Amino acid sequence: MMEGGFEEGFPNIDLSETALADLARATYYENMAKTLLSFCLKALKRLSHTQWARAEKKPFKTIVDEIAEELKSWPDVAPYFEQIQHKHDGWRDQRNFIVHSNWGKNFIGKTAGYCYRRERLGDENYITAAVNHCLWLAKESRNFGYQMALLIASGSLPEGNDGVGLTMKTPLKSVHF
Repeated sequence: MMEGGFEEGFPNIDLSETALADLARATYYENMAKTLLSFCLKALKRLSHTQWARAEKKPFKTIVDEIAEELKSWPDVAPYFEQIQHKHDGWRDQRNFIVHSNWGKNFIGKTAGYCYRRERLGDENYITAAVNHCLWLAKESRNFGYQMALLIASGSLPEGNDGVGLTMKTPLKSVHF
């Protein structure tokens, strides 16, 4: 024990192992969505790998906004992006809530999290909702990425030629972002 009676090391987090795993899963899905969307941005803007590496570090919202701007030239693909564009903030806010919350027990002994930034209280159900929203975001991003891959396979967009990046199979061929 340290001076003052505190134990050394990190404090325990009052979440079940499943809830902790779900918290990580939500973050993984959000990261997967961001990576997929950044490769779509790479294709739309015809970025080199070096340029993509800089673009991928931008905030999620900035990547979404830049894709939306680029899609003005691609109205056939825009519908596949609409749900992402309009709902990503809410879905990601749910993930941010669970990550930035302080978890403990409420006055009746149930697990609860409080996020000071959002001034909101939640429980383990918020974690489940965040996982579901981030999974949906990742799936929608994958579907949009596939539409971009079809454009590349058809020759409407140039294929990435820098030897690094995402490869996706289409009925015509495998394409490189």
